[in-house]
Amino acid sequence: KYRDKIKAYASDTYWEQDPAKMVQNVERIVKEGFLVTKVHIGYGTPKDDLIRVKTIREALEDIELMIDLNAGYNLLEAQQAIRLWEDYDIFWLEEPVHPDQISVMRDLRLKSNIPIACGENEFGLQGFKQLFDCQAVDVAMPDIGRVGGIQATKEICALADAYGIPVSPHNYSSGILLAATIQLMASTPNTMLLEMDTSENAVYQELLISPLEIADGYIEVPKHPGLGVELNERVLQFQVN
Repeated sequence: KYRDKIKAYASDTYWEQDPAKMVQNVERIVKEGFLVTKVHIGYGTPKDDLIRVKTIREALEDIELMIDLNAGYNLLEAQQAIRLWEDYDIFWLEEPVHPDQISVMRDLRLKSNIPIACGENEFGLQGFKQLFDCQAVDVAMPDIGRVGGIQATKEICALADAYGIPVSPHNYSSGILLAATIQLMASTPNTMLLEMDTSENAVYQELLISPLEIADGYIEVPKHPGLGVELNERVLQFQVN
């Protein structure tokens, strides 16, 4: 183990017509103990969504704020977004363009004042090497469930470390993936920021032997053997019904 606790962020604020509703959701997340959150926008144009970025940032000045575009923009739109949003202290801009457009991502990153994060849609070590060789990413985001498991992710983390790139694994909507990601991050020094789904839209913490608690923005690394997961018959029965 390299650490006993991991800083976490909530990935659970989505585009709303009314920016005030997005603020309310972020306020709920902060009350739960998170100091970092990610907001999913990009449904509108960069100029349309400026009001959402501005409203959230001005309402919650002390939190770290990421924006995930879920590959919703082209290069021109992403450039416009960065120019319009860069004054609002964005921790990173995630997957601004289609993940296959690596040269576009590189051009965007080299001109951006906001760090670029991507990698959840890469499926192996070679894909990440291409991202790193092309200087297309500031933060790498491999998903343990997509790249081939814990060992494959450790290899990606080692490669990222050789390029001086931090890793924040993609981790969403799976309790087993959550448990595996925690163990990976606890044992891998160049990882940061555990992604957590707080939307209750999947079987998540119900699979953990002990529930995770967030305090001052951190979760304690569980000390159970293995991943710390068990198949609870009550949860299984609930899902079947």
